[in-house]
Amino acid sequence: MMILSLSLYGLAALGTIGIAALYVFGPVPMPYHREILERDGTTLTPGLEAVLTALCRILGAGLMASGISALLFALAIQASDPLLIKMRPLLIGLIVGLPCVIYPRRVETLTGVRTPWRPAVALIAVMLAGFVASVL
Repeated sequence: MMILSLSLYGLAALGTIGIAALYVFGPVPMPYHREILERDGTTLTPGLEAVLTALCRILGAGLMASGISALLFALAIQASDPLLIKMRPLLIGLIVGLPCVIYPRRVETLTGVRTPWRPAVALIAVMLAGFVASVL
């Protein structure tokens, strides 16, 4: 029964990662988003495209982190490697945190409007410090 359980957890995690990949690596706006915007008569300006890209990439990163986290927790049911357990929060933090820095910073560079990427840098630094403290 444990093999079935782990297989189902793995399948759900991989499905989540697959959906996340659409938002992380796919076109922005996605085809159905573009169709909705066109039906509403919305003009896709560079600023709007940058905001949509940031939102899609950050959403995708959150979904990706969720899927990877579920997979890592399922794998930990079978074998608990202390280093893997210590790396888990850092890995999830980086998967979510880096897009929260990269894409809002791009929007800020493009538009000149200050965006909230700086707190994400601080949180990544805290996550790195937490990992270093865990292995010392």
